[in-house]
Amino acid sequence: RRQGGGYQSNSRSGGLFNSGRAREQTNHRNNSNSNRAASYSAGRTNPRTNGRDDNAAPPDTEPALRVLSFFEQGSRIAFACYNEEENEIVFEDECAHSGVDTERICRSVLLATRPNLILVSNKVLTNAPLLECLTTM
Repeated sequence: RRQGGGYQSNSRSGGLFNSGRAREQTNHRNNSNSNRAASYSAGRTNPRTNGRDDNAAPPDTEPALRVLSFFEQGSRIAFACYNEEENEIVFEDECAHSGVDTERICRSVLLATRPNLILVSNKVLTNAPLLECLTTM
């Protein structure tokens, strides 16, 4: 049972808001907050917020997601990168003939895409030099 939130989750019927009292308390709390915000949105500013708009959404503090997926089979190396900010997917497909080629290709793709999440297979996890190349910049 959670205290103070108006939720009850230990009922046999399951789910949130199982009792009418919990639902009523939560609705009252939501209505009182929205009434307070509505009274200040009619051209008046809230004296407690130094003129800021109470209804404005807070700035986004999470960085945009940039996910890089890596695939290797033989001499073929493939990358797919999703960039949330630009809503695009970039594909890269190269042939590497040596470890130096593999490292050069990985570095160039990592510098171009700047991922904050890299998806790799178990095969890559067991290849320590390749994993190090993908995860250090």
